[in-house]
Amino acid sequence: MLEVLLLFNNSFSGSIPCSVLQSQRLVFLDLSKNLLNGILPNCPRGFKNSNINLLNLNSNNLSGAFPLFLQKCRYLKFLNLAYNKFSGSLPTWIESKLPQLALLSLRANVFSGGIPDQLTRMKELQYLDIACNNFSGNIPRSLGNLVAMTSTFNYSGGLFDLVDYGFGLVDSIYAHLDSFFVNVKGQKLDYTKGIAYMVNIDFSCNSLTGQIPQEIGRLIALKNLNFSWNSLTDIIPQSIGELRALESFDLSHNELSGEIPTSLSALTSLSRLNLSYNDLTGTIPYGNQLRTLDDQASIYIGNPSLCGPPLPRNCSRTDILPYAPQEHDEGMSDVVLLYLSMCIGFVVGLWVVFCGFLLKRKWRVGWFLFTDHVYDRAYVQVAVGWASLARKIRQG
Repeated sequence: MLEVLLLFNNSFSGSIPCSVLQSQRLVFLDLSKNLLNGILPNCPRGFKNSNINLLNLNSNNLSGAFPLFLQKCRYLKFLNLAYNKFSGSLPTWIESKLPQLALLSLRANVFSGGIPDQLTRMKELQYLDIACNNFSGNIPRSLGNLVAMTSTFNYSGGLFDLVDYGFGLVDSIYAHLDSFFVNVKGQKLDYTKGIAYMVNIDFSCNSLTGQIPQEIGRLIALKNLNFSWNSLTDIIPQSIGELRALESFDLSHNELSGEIPTSLSALTSLSRLNLSYNDLTGTIPYGNQLRTLDDQASIYIGNPSLCGPPLPRNCSRTDILPYAPQEHDEGMSDVVLLYLSMCIGFVVGLWVVFCGFLLKRKWRVGWFLFTDHVYDRAYVQVAVGWASLARKIRQG
């Protein structure tokens, strides 16, 4: 009849037995912050569908691939495997086998490969943390299909069911939810009674490449978005301005270029912003909310081509002048290159003629006869003209 098993924050070691995972009535299972290790068992024999809603295994030494026994956990809403040694790629069955999953935390493991499109089709998923792994490839454009992040909540389903269950069962369960922590706004924060309202995407500290998809603007319920410490390129999409509920936004330590979109100033709920160490250019957008952020200079540090407040570099013509000589030098180098090529062509042509004369006797005789003929005709014309001019002068 066991429904809740909370053994977190102890010193249990060894592996997790199948008997725990196969408990038919178990709803809450928390074995986090222990010394558990090894590979999670598949438990294939006699293991029917599980009723587990919450599974917290974070901060152990568990290893192996993404647990296969989770295929039998169709009612799972909360899955925290953070701070372990799980590896391999994410399975494609995650969408079909975990249709009610609302929170997924895989932070600080050794997962690799790309982000499967199936992960972005999960209709209940509102908290997704895969930070500090070895994920690579592009951010899927289908990220905008995470339905639970595209609209305000109706206060039912997902993490709301966990909270309601906790109230109905025993107050200590709900109190325990407050002991979970998440990484938002650049720091670890404890879950509060607002756990059901948390909407988060954290892909930081991976090896993701490519651009930030425009479709990110559909996730209007997002409160925390972190793509820092990757190798993302291209511009920051204007659609970021649609995320009006965003409170924390971190794109630092990437290879993003272009101007900061002006739509960023529309994020009136923003309390933490970090765009440092990219290749951003142009004027920093002005907005009342942006001017209230703490330590503003550090937000844009590492972008030498940015200008305007709060940076000391002004966006005036005097700041643009240093780049003019470079353009002028480029133009002058083109002219020099043109004259140089003409001179080289002339010299090469002269040497071709000279070598021809040197090797061909008929060419030399013909050339000298031609020049003698031209000289004689020119001499006769000049002599006749000069004599005619002198005669006219004497007669005059």
